[in-house]
Amino acid sequence: MRKFLKYFIIIVLVSLNNLSFAQSNLKEVTLAVHWLPQAQFAGYYIGLEKGIYKKHGFDVKLLHSSPNITAQELLLDGKADFATMFLTTAIILKSNNAPIVNVGQLSQKCGQVLVAKKNNINDVSDLKGKKVGVWRSGFDEILMSFSDKYELNIELVLISSTINLFLFGGIDAMTTMWFNEYHSIINAGFDKDELTTFFLADYGFDIPEDGIYMLENRFDKETTAKFVAATLEAWEYTFTNKDEAIELVKKEMKEKFIPFNKPHQYWMLNRIHDLFNIMEKKYKPGQLLESDFETAYEVLSQHNRIRNGFTFENFYFGIK
Repeated sequence: MRKFLKYFIIIVLVSLNNLSFAQSNLKEVTLAVHWLPQAQFAGYYIGLEKGIYKKHGFDVKLLHSSPNITAQELLLDGKADFATMFLTTAIILKSNNAPIVNVGQLSQKCGQVLVAKKNNINDVSDLKGKKVGVWRSGFDEILMSFSDKYELNIELVLISSTINLFLFGGIDAMTTMWFNEYHSIINAGFDKDELTTFFLADYGFDIPEDGIYMLENRFDKETTAKFVAATLEAWEYTFTNKDEAIELVKKEMKEKFIPFNKPHQYWMLNRIHDLFNIMEKKYKPGQLLESDFETAYEVLSQHNRIRNGFTFENFYFGIK
């Protein structure tokens, strides 16, 4: 018995020593995501909770941005090693000499939807001269290109993160994200057949959104590839274990005192799954296609948002 106990203690001590050594060899990195806790970021919660990042050699600290500080600010200030943001946001930053590069593209389709009440607007031409709500930053470029293409001369109304102005008739239409505000409008009491929706991807503006970015001078090919691989693995697990993922979303939201609506968060996760997995498109998981970059770049150029030009090769350092 004593001999067994002796060997047992030795095994435990060796195991603890190995665990301590493994943890001490983890690379500490900080990831900033571009909004408050919600299912849009469930993959990162899974990556932390299930030890996927640690398996790939990372000790990850997760930061959420807020109305007061953005993910790109955290990245540029050196407070984050990686940050998520929309492709259009990143291109504008790069053109203003921000030394950032895309190292992984998660979203593969534009999730922006223009929503209007059907009793006033039934097709594109009905939008002419109408008041359209748009968020204060990062969302007007695609909308204005859509307006220019169809000669709509819409009146932009800057709105906050709520749908109230639309609900109470202060605007004729508003930009929404398919995975978020569109569903909030439905939840507010509208039936789908009471709304007219314009999925901007269907009108020649299929510009993907969520990607992973870092500062170019911190880029290390091997380390970055491992981080992106860990993130892709975490998202793959998330999409096949959605119940588990939603519970982590609930935990994150409750910790930040954000109201949790389970059906809405499920909707969000399902739509994120759709936007990350486009069957009819030829791409590798995590890859930014040059054609998608060029579409975004052209839209931004049309509206004089490109201050200093650059190429795809200067911008994208990810999976080929």
